[in-house]
Amino acid sequence: VCFLLTIDALSTSPTYSSRKPFLEQVRLRYLRGCEVEGYLDEEGRVVAEGFEKPDYKTRMRTVRLYLDVNQYQFDMEKTIKGSEDVYEPFNLIMRRKPKENNFK
Repeated sequence: VCFLLTIDALSTSPTYSSRKPFLEQVRLRYLRGCEVEGYLDEEGRVVAEGFEKPDYKTRMRTVRLYLDVNQYQFDMEKTIKGSEDVYEPFNLIMRRKPKENNFK
């Protein structure tokens, strides 16, 4: 299980201060749950999960995700009515620890 987040800086300053609490410097705009379906390499081929590490030319990967269909439909209906598309501005993906993935 993963989470897609849109986080915005509260300040117009281009730098993050490690001396201030993180939550005082950002705001969470959107949060959606998802599940990783698989990974694709730079040429669009499925990356096999296994012990052997393939030889890749670049570090570019594509992650395919399963989204919650009910939430997606709700969001798209709002987008059609003029709201912002929730799925465009995601800028962070957060993964849960595998042992904590108990929701299916």
